Amino acid sequence: MPTKRKDRNGQWLAKVYLNGEMVASKMFPPGRKGGPEWRAAKTWEEEQKKAILENRETLSTLNQFNEWLSSYVKHCRSYMTKKEADEKASFLAAFSVESLRRGLDNPQKMTPQFAHEYLSDIKGKRGPNVANRARKHLIAAWNWGYDFIDDFPDKLCPFRKVRPFPVKPQDRYVPSDEDIIKVLNLMTGQDSLMVAAYLQTGARKTELFRLTWDDVDLTHRRIKLIDKKARGGGWRERWMSIDEDLAEALAKWQEERPAAVKNVFMQMADHHSGAIQVGDPFKQRRHFMESLCRRAGVKPFGFHALRHWGAARIFKAKGLNEAQMFMGHSRATTTDRYIRSAGLYADKEALATTISNSPVGAVAKAMLQKETAPDGAATVTSEQ
Repeated sequence: MPTKRKDRNGQWLAKVYLNGEMVASKMFPPGRKGGPEWRAAKTWEEEQKKAILENRETLSTLNQFNEWLSSYVKHCRSYMTKKEADEKASFLAAFSVESLRRGLDNPQKMTPQFAHEYLSDIKGKRGPNVANRARKHLIAAWNWGYDFIDDFPDKLCPFRKVRPFPVKPQDRYVPSDEDIIKVLNLMTGQDSLMVAAYLQTGARKTELFRLTWDDVDLTHRRIKLIDKKARGGGWRERWMSIDEDLAEALAKWQEERPAAVKNVFMQMADHHSGAIQVGDPFKQRRHFMESLCRRAGVKPFGFHALRHWGAARIFKAKGLNEAQMFMGHSRATTTDRYIRSAGLYADKEALATTISNSPVGAVAKAMLQKETAPDGAATVTSEQ
């Protein structure tokens, strides 16, 4: 059944599951349950599942096509986060259905024409962003097949010949200091600790959810953040400093927390179903920030927006390299995209002001006050 995504302005998320695994998904416009938008999402789920089941016998045969896709998805589930692997599985499931419908049951049969038609169809139905994501996943799958599947076609990936579709840039929302302060004033207890840690370290939400007391060094006032962003999907860690106030608050929390568990941040109430108990680590906090923003009367923003806010402040004060360290990016180009999408390279006037206020700039300004010859003619003095 379609799920309403409150974090996407009430859009309906249609999902297709087979054997407990999501194999396809698509967003539909917001609307009431039972309304035309909801029915369209439900119909899409039914049609996609029917199409997949009709091709199931073909998909289950041990042909090269199936070996390629199923082996790559298995690889992704071993080395990537569940969210990343689910997205790849969804795109590849839709790709396999359309390929088999056209009789392309072997990667050798894939052509640039098919690749262009397939991606263009996605662009028309779901937009250029989704089409570009499909292109990226299919290129990655092709490259993996070339490296690890016997007798895989020795030719350029047909999807690489399709240029990425142009996308209108959208600025990332960075909340103002005033809005953040209004929300912070509503926080108490553990929530204050968690948000303070977000602000000081630039952590990702999942990094703080998995934070344990073994990762907290109160003596040297630092915490260890662990992510799965290393090359090949491996684990990676980095130490981030915290200030004395946060270190003292964490020490106090360690003594007074309601459950002596290994994880630092925890569920504070039992779930009615018994699936979640006090002390369990967080897996998600879907509507927490949204409800606080609503109470504070500010434009809604989430945990990740605090990460953007921190990166903006670090970039303005210290530059791109320090912002990269704060964000925990392996490549400066990734941080650069964040900075550009937040509009932080747009203040050309500030750049000019910085130059003009420097000692050299001051001399240059004084130089401009000198009289110059009319019409750009040079003034020359010569000995007679």
